[in-house]
Amino acid sequence: MASVLIIGSGGREHALAWRMAKSELVGKVWMCPGNGADFDRAELDVSNADEVVEFCQSEGVSLIVVGPEGPLADGFVDKIQGRAPVFGPSQQGAMLEASKVFSKTFMRKHDLPTAEFAHFSSTTAAEEFIQT
Repeated sequence: MASVLIIGSGGREHALAWRMAKSELVGKVWMCPGNGADFDRAELDVSNADEVVEFCQSEGVSLIVVGPEGPLADGFVDKIQGRAPVFGPSQQGAMLEASKVFSKTFMRKHDLPTAEFAHFSSTTAAEEFIQT
């Protein structure tokens, strides 16, 4: 049976843990940091890829599932890839969710439907844009 580590503490991660725990293919579900639900809690620093990989090897974790955009945008999956089985987008893929400017620029570049937007680095420029 597989052992799964879910990174995150929100409702999405809880729902994933709950569903995986019901699977006959999953023997144990770990959460980090977790949210107080009835799952084993892994006390790990998710910014430390070596610590996470070491934990997974010592506990026989078969899959890491990363939920929150923070670790994804920080490149967690990229740091773990090839060292432990991990599910989640790469840092670049996560930017579609983590950065609205990146996302809107990507959509515009690839002719994907999106509302008009403008990006400003100063309040003055934004105010001038509003006045036009």
